[in-house]
Amino acid sequence: MPLSEDARQFLSPQEICDTLTPEDMAPLTDGEVTDKPTPTTDLGLPGCKWPVENGWGWLELSVFEPVSVDALITISEEQYQVGNSTGYQTFPDAVYSCRGIVVSPGAPDGYVLGVALDKAIGTTPANPDLCELAIPQTVKVLERLGW
Repeated sequence: MPLSEDARQFLSPQEICDTLTPEDMAPLTDGEVTDKPTPTTDLGLPGCKWPVENGWGWLELSVFEPVSVDALITISEEQYQVGNSTGYQTFPDAVYSCRGIVVSPGAPDGYVLGVALDKAIGTTPANPDLCELAIPQTVKVLERLGW
């Protein structure tokens, strides 16, 4: 799917994928990962899924334009610092999956960075702060976006 007119102000999906190196991803991976990052587009907006395990498990960071940023902040139950930005975790009790958004003062109005981190159940210890494990990677992508 080609990028929408609004999305052209952002990096391409491949450019987002190229932002994180295997060394950047190493703290999140479980053993050697040979699967490659996958560029994504959702509603015409760019993102990338980086594998954290072979066959299952990934970190996905993507530009997102929700109907209401305030509504997502309201339903979030946990907040955490991501550089000069703020992360809002929407499912704080999940221990093998993280879903959230990062609101950045440098982002264009109405846009956020969507964050998803999934780990295979039983392969790593359960962690209720899974979103926070991906802060270094999230900060690097935010910086590359100029946010």
